[in-house]
Amino acid sequence: MARRYRVKGKGLLLRAAAAMDSKKIIQYPTDTIVTVAKEATVGETDRAYVVAASMPEGGAAERFDEGVSAVVGWGSMRVLELLDESELLELREEETLPPPLPTDRSPPRPFGARRDGLGISEYCDSETRAMLEARNRTMGPPESLLDVPADVLRGLLDADNFKYAPPPPEATVFTADAVKDGAKLTVYAPPHDESSLPAVVFAHGGGFMSGSRRHVDGLCRELAVRAAVAVVSVEYRLAPEHPFPAGLDDVRSAVSYCRGSPALPNAGTIDGARVALAGESAGANLAHVAALLARDDDDDESDGEGETPPNALPKKPWLRCELLCTPQLGLRCDERSVAEYGHGHFLTREFLDYVREVAYRERRDDWRVAPLDAVTAKTLDLDGFATPTLILAAELDPLADQAFLYHDALLAAGAPSELWLARGTVHAFLNNAAAASRRDAGLDKAAAYLRAHLYGS
Repeated sequence: MARRYRVKGKGLLLRAAAAMDSKKIIQYPTDTIVTVAKEATVGETDRAYVVAASMPEGGAAERFDEGVSAVVGWGSMRVLELLDESELLELREEETLPPPLPTDRSPPRPFGARRDGLGISEYCDSETRAMLEARNRTMGPPESLLDVPADVLRGLLDADNFKYAPPPPEATVFTADAVKDGAKLTVYAPPHDESSLPAVVFAHGGGFMSGSRRHVDGLCRELAVRAAVAVVSVEYRLAPEHPFPAGLDDVRSAVSYCRGSPALPNAGTIDGARVALAGESAGANLAHVAALLARDDDDDESDGEGETPPNALPKKPWLRCELLCTPQLGLRCDERSVAEYGHGHFLTREFLDYVREVAYRERRDDWRVAPLDAVTAKTLDLDGFATPTLILAAELDPLADQAFLYHDALLAAGAPSELWLARGTVHAFLNNAAAASRRDAGLDKAAAYLRAHLYGS
């Protein structure tokens, strides 16, 4: 039976791993309340235990077959004090309040949750559930999309996505269209008193073969206002009519546009020394690969065909950070989350198969198309990549495992990566008005991250 303790003395140091030889240490400050869900004697004075509690900075998460998602570790029980009945009563009263929205340290819940008659996971929050119920009632059983012409599927997807695109914020945002090397851009700028604003290059989602600047108009306006930045939205060329790397080239052209410090639509200029890359889904892929390829003109190590050696990835002072929203970073899509949430949870396995087999069939083995697959196959080395990265993941997204795996790969390579998990919602929640609460929390997180890196030293 789980018991509640208060950390006393100088705090609790926990060796965070299921294996007892881990060297990763988690520190719980004095007076932290922890729940010991499992205990086992280790030696004479220490015990191994699973602590079901909010993780402190630097914490590690594990998912267990028993259904416990928590910190796991071991340390001395001598610094834990069992709570008395009055303290437990106060805690129970506090815990009747609505739980806080998840943070980047919230672990996903175990696979295999119960589903309702429409195939929706019991983990789904009420806002997302209302959308999925209406959506799933009109959907039949899974069917292959491989024989559907690209232009027909694109029209269906675009119409569907417009249903959920959020309206623009009430705040004033100035806009202007631009073109750089054939790439069509829209520049969003909030009212400001600065001589220049940092810029965020944003690439929309759509499986590399659908979507447009119009689909993310409200999202780009929100980011511009909340983060106090210029957002440059890219209308990149779509596959399969425009084979890879056409879309990637357009995103890189948008970066070049910002680096040139162009005029803003209201006043001042873009600060070419403060640029971030961002995108959603397939657009997050393009943004990240553009970050991997980013380099100054005088140290371009291109092989002449636009392909840059992946091992030469110096940090560029002007590239301050990247924001990857529910990213699609691999094409194999053999992760467990695809099997778990690939039907009935907005993004489908059938569409992911279409992207791999039709949209990007000819170049799917190129590391720039699927960096996660390349990292897994050890054909892409992330060592030396130092751009701070924030990954926004959705718990019920078929691509959730890709976000977790790539985050781990970045950390293993020494890259500064942070993962924020929106529990109970689906793919592309940041651009979905139906997921209002999670969307708002995700926008706050994204805007704070962008401000910190674009305005910080």
